[in-house]
Amino acid sequence: MLTGLAVAVAAAAPWYARAAERSVAVADVDGARSSELVVRVAGRVEGSIAPGGSVRPGDEVVSEVGEQAGDVVDVPGAGTTVSLRESGTIASELARINLRLVYRDEMCEHLDVEGKCPQAAGEVLLSRRTAQTLQVGAGDKVEFVLASQPPIEFTVAGTYQIGDPLGAYWALTDFGGSAALDPGADGPGDPAFVASDTVAALPVKEILADYHLRVPERLFLDDLAGLRADLSAVSRNSGAWRVTTDAVTLANRIDQERDLVTLGVGVAAVQLLVLCWFGLFFAVRHTAEQRRPDIGLLKLRGAARWRLWYLAIAQSAVPMVGGAVLGVVVGLGGARLVAGQVPEPGSAALFSGIAALAALAGALLAAVAADAGGMRAPVTDLLRHVPSRRRGWRAEVVDLIIVLVAAAGLYQSYATASEDDTSGLALLAPALIAVLVALAAARLLTPLAGRVGRRALRSGRVPAALGATQLARRPGTHRVFALLVIAVALLGTAVGGWAAASDGRTERARHELGADRVLTVQARSRAQLVAAVRAADPGGTQAMAVVRSNDGPATVLLAVDSARFAAVADWQPVYGDVPPAALLRPPAPEPLSAADGELTLDVAAKMMPAPLAPLTPGGAAGGAAAPAPAEPIFVLVHLATEAGDQVSLRFGPLGDARATYRAPLSGCGAGCRLLGIEPVTRNFTGRSVAPEPGATVTVFGLSGAAGPVAPPAVLGDVSRWRAGVGRATVGPNLTAADGALTITAVRAAREDDRSTRVYVVDAPAPLPVVSTGNTSPPAEGDPRLAVFGGEDVPVRTVGAVRTLPTVHRFGYLMDLEYADRIAENPGTVDVPQVWLAPGAPAGIVDKLRAGGLTVISDETAASVTDRLGREAPPSALRFQLVAALAGLLLTAGAFIVVAAVERPERAAELAALRAQGLPPRVVRRVAWGGYAGLAVAAVLLGLGASALAQAVTRRPIPLFVDGWDVLPVAVGPQPLPLGLALLVGLLVVGAAGAVAAVLLVRAVRREESA
Repeated sequence: MLTGLAVAVAAAAPWYARAAERSVAVADVDGARSSELVVRVAGRVEGSIAPGGSVRPGDEVVSEVGEQAGDVVDVPGAGTTVSLRESGTIASELARINLRLVYRDEMCEHLDVEGKCPQAAGEVLLSRRTAQTLQVGAGDKVEFVLASQPPIEFTVAGTYQIGDPLGAYWALTDFGGSAALDPGADGPGDPAFVASDTVAALPVKEILADYHLRVPERLFLDDLAGLRADLSAVSRNSGAWRVTTDAVTLANRIDQERDLVTLGVGVAAVQLLVLCWFGLFFAVRHTAEQRRPDIGLLKLRGAARWRLWYLAIAQSAVPMVGGAVLGVVVGLGGARLVAGQVPEPGSAALFSGIAALAALAGALLAAVAADAGGMRAPVTDLLRHVPSRRRGWRAEVVDLIIVLVAAAGLYQSYATASEDDTSGLALLAPALIAVLVALAAARLLTPLAGRVGRRALRSGRVPAALGATQLARRPGTHRVFALLVIAVALLGTAVGGWAAASDGRTERARHELGADRVLTVQARSRAQLVAAVRAADPGGTQAMAVVRSNDGPATVLLAVDSARFAAVADWQPVYGDVPPAALLRPPAPEPLSAADGELTLDVAAKMMPAPLAPLTPGGAAGGAAAPAPAEPIFVLVHLATEAGDQVSLRFGPLGDARATYRAPLSGCGAGCRLLGIEPVTRNFTGRSVAPEPGATVTVFGLSGAAGPVAPPAVLGDVSRWRAGVGRATVGPNLTAADGALTITAVRAAREDDRSTRVYVVDAPAPLPVVSTGNTSPPAEGDPRLAVFGGEDVPVRTVGAVRTLPTVHRFGYLMDLEYADRIAENPGTVDVPQVWLAPGAPAGIVDKLRAGGLTVISDETAASVTDRLGREAPPSALRFQLVAALAGLLLTAGAFIVVAAVERPERAAELAALRAQGLPPRVVRRVAWGGYAGLAVAAVLLGLGASALAQAVTRRPIPLFVDGWDVLPVAVGPQPLPLGLALLVGLLVVGAAGAVAAVLLVRAVRREESA
């Protein structure tokens, strides 16, 4: 049975390793970012105004891109997509937006289109928010402006929303992924899709082109070497085409995880086999000692040496071979049941067979080595009833070698403590420490037992004296004791590693997700996101709107509905104290609002000498008033609906004298929030631009059907108004007096930096933020952050914590509503989410959909934990735990075998003492104290060795392949895993000792009755 158990684990190891390698690769691919499954080849092709160029059909340009880029990278079986793009400005009468004009193969299959997909030249498909910002719809005209080129008129064919923004189709593009999730109401960046003929006809010298390849998943699973060869262009200069991909990163991670699985499973299997072989050696050695008199008599009678070897080996080899056959069947069957099928079962079965044969061969060699001592011994020693307690020089050499190997393993463990890779010797270090402790304890066991026996005999404690004397007279017992110590130590280390990994996965999942359940969604705007979540959870305890973005590669920005943060976010104590909502959301003026109906603007315009601004409404500073500007001035009033849609009204043209102007307002229902006021004029194309420097507009009143929207008290308070907060924004000058607000255009070094837009102050500026403690202040200037991935906005740190949910290195926490109000030109790299607290009702998702949100993904902490559990470390630790349990069972079995071999002789001795008057209770105490006491001592010492190994060595198998260490993890021995190992050790080893004790007592009774 001992051989069968070892062979079963040996046969299971290769199959399990193959299946685990496949499993971790599948898990890596399933959990991969879409950018890791795509290759991008970016370059340029000839445009229509290139020297010698002409307007070509769009299909011809697309084919050229495919041919040139396809020659650079060719991945068999990969799906390919060609994109053509050009950056410019699209404008309507009310607004202008910088964006990219894009053609992309199969684009309409991945878009939710209202209207029609552009098929002919001159048709354009706008995103819903771009169309809303420009206030245009299907059939309307817009203009696309390239640098130094006249405007090109397009017809709006319809609007779109990206249907699968996180899919591989949009990966490694400038217009998909998180860009499609960005809920910014007026942010630049949404692409305008057109037909290929439209891009081909643009007046440019070169057309920017992309060629994307979607790598088949099977290549990551079955042909990593071939995939690396296909992607060799990533690391070399490919001329006009540049190759970028994260697929190589994914391939490297799969290789790293496979190597870790193979190493971890291999080391655990080797540890078990060595333990098995030593266990078999000691079991056969004890059995051979019972045969010593028979061998001595055969030698006296002149038996041939080969016959003696045959008789000795046959008694061990036959049951070993039978157990090995059973072990192969059980091992392979168990591995297939637990780990599943493998891609090449024949190859895996072959390696399992080789491993099983190696285990059997080692067992047979251990049996031969165990019998060799009896074969070499002289007849006088073979006929002794009590074996000699002298240790031969071979045992001393073996002990010395083990000590040296253990020392080398410890050194390797410390030497590689700061490296990413893990060596086999470092993985063996905990086991080697256990061996050192076990050897030292075993060497002390015999003399200590002799001393205890003598003292007990002098003091009259007969049971203790008999038990200790038995241990001292039979020095072979210390070998089994050492095995038990090692097996328990390996179990303690395996349980400790598994518990630490399990806790680490749970903590990482909680941290990376941020809440018990997280929905990634699409929303028309951040305002709609907030409104939908608040409507779905009026109580504010089950759901929270969150927008996650980045300011650089290592800094995470979390914009949250701060009033709900404490109730919904999964805040861990290690972060620090939960930031109070009042810290992130200090009091601010209430927003100004207007309802549907007619708006009336009371305003006057003048031209003043630039760049000086008037000191009082209508007054002058620095010179006399200039004549009215040649180009008429208009005023745009910007508002936003509750859903975040922007509405712009145009008043004018303004005259020199103060006058009132009216414009109808619709789409606001009960109220739109007033965003700001912007004086503009028209350029040569008829589009709105900032007026000439010195142009001055004084606003005396803004009212609606329900009353004042901006009453004189607000207009006359300059603290209720602000200019733009962008780093490069220049102007306008603001003055306020006598219930009126004066806006003056100023000069700027760059015309594009000039602004005349004035914002209503309904959020604090700078924006209050809570930062992680490791963030550093800016090298110069005021601290700023690219909130929502757009222009930098000024921030003010109001608190610090150790780290924040979802943050890896650096992070900032801010109020979502305030951040949305202060961010002028948000970008396209943020991800809107809804965080749900534990216990949130299932119907809340339907309520969110009813509020206009589209759920893109749904993750829970449990699902992330499960995904992490399919990586390489848990797979290796799982086998290590199984091997440790098998080793404990094996050594417990060896303990029972040794006890069975000793039982007849010990029973005869105790029966003789019973005949001389030894009480039965003393016999029971001797039996239980000898075997059960030895078992308990081995368990306790083994746990001590495990605790020592965990304290002085680094964790043999890393918790995570990527080295994730954001949160501190428990190091060294932990009470709960040690307690669990103690319980299992007492159940298994203690049960073996109890069985041996009970059987010894019964044998004594049989001897007495015989």
